[in-house]
Amino acid sequence: MKLTERDVELGLLRELYEECLAGKGALVVVNGPVGCGKTALVRAFAGQVVDRGGTFLSVTGAASESLDRLGLIDQLVTAIRATGAADGPPAATELTKAAEASGRVPRALMQRIHRSVAELAGHRPLVLHVDDVHFADEASLQCLRYLVRRIDALPVLVVLTETAGHDR
Repeated sequence: MKLTERDVELGLLRELYEECLAGKGALVVVNGPVGCGKTALVRAFAGQVVDRGGTFLSVTGAASESLDRLGLIDQLVTAIRATGAADGPPAATELTKAAEASGRVPRALMQRIHRSVAELAGHRPLVLHVDDVHFADEASLQCLRYLVRRIDALPVLVVLTETAGHDR
């Protein structure tokens, strides 16, 4: 896909991916108004990641699911399991039961998700895209924050897209 006037942004994503290839994790947030091409930019980047042998996983927030506890994490678990390259974290029902029982996301659960991401990244560099992160539920955000704080020495690039003006 050829994007118009997105060479600079695509170049920045490629630079971050180069660091990812060298084993340095990073987080990048792509922010802009509705319809400006955030998702198209990341999709174009995804093709380049896959062409270079990396793994690209994408999950998407939705307004209709913003109250679903661990909704984005459920998508992430499904995506990790679909690769077949890593032991997936617990199934969605286990995630929800554990979180509901305590009223918060258990640390052991976040650790299992982190281990699964680290295992997957041990096979090939990993780009994890969270589209429309502004629609994420609080429990999913808690898990994402936990994960992002622990990717410094992993070949993992987390790319978040959000619409300008949404508070999180």
